[in-house]
Amino acid sequence: MQAFEKAVRTGARPNVQRQTPTQSRQEKPVLRVRSENGDDAGPAYSFGSINEVPATVLNGVILGVLRKYGQTTDEELVRQVARELGFLRAGRRIAARIGRRIADLIAAGRVRRADGDRLCAS
Repeated sequence: MQAFEKAVRTGARPNVQRQTPTQSRQEKPVLRVRSENGDDAGPAYSFGSINEVPATVLNGVILGVLRKYGQTTDEELVRQVARELGFLRAGRRIAARIGRRIADLIAAGRVRRADGDRLCAS
């Protein structure tokens, strides 16, 4: 992720390798971004659809992002969680699913609102 963010900031083109499915339709293309030294800097997960993401994984990623970045807005949290899950953008379905998990985590007391509209891990 750092290599990609650096490339975006500097305007440089990252070294991108695309792996394509070879046999069945169930295999999904995986986009991995590699840093200049060849380390894998891509997302830790790769799902073909937000519906494939187990709730436990989604909860863990949401809490991990909040712990890593601290207080954040709902919109930025949704975008960053989508990126961590390997999605290139957070469309309507992805945002809705992540938003429901955030609401469940708030109800369970694992996430709370601080400083107005910002979210943080409890």
